[in-house]
Amino acid sequence: MRISDIEAFKLSCPLEEEAYDATARWRSFDTVLIKITTSNGLVGLADIAPLRKEQLDIFEAVIKRWLEQLVVGEGPYDLERNWRRMIGRGSSAYALGIGES
Repeated sequence: MRISDIEAFKLSCPLEEEAYDATARWRSFDTVLIKITTSNGLVGLADIAPLRKEQLDIFEAVIKRWLEQLVVGEGPYDLERNWRRMIGRGSSAYALGIGES
């Protein structure tokens, strides 16, 4: 069984009342829903939230144009390897795609 497909769906839901904290204000709840499908049809879901509406396209593009190619064909239960391939480790942890091969 291998990861065969990754889909990213941008979702935005208007809020009835503005939400806020010390760093930001939100008029909508914005997220990217990620659907991972394996070669035998097993499906997993994840999300990236909360985001700002203007970030949705960026996160969708990072998933589809960069991270997808790193994990399609990999085993879905090899979490540590997949994490390292996508994110990296140590000081480069936020330099997406600099992880191990």
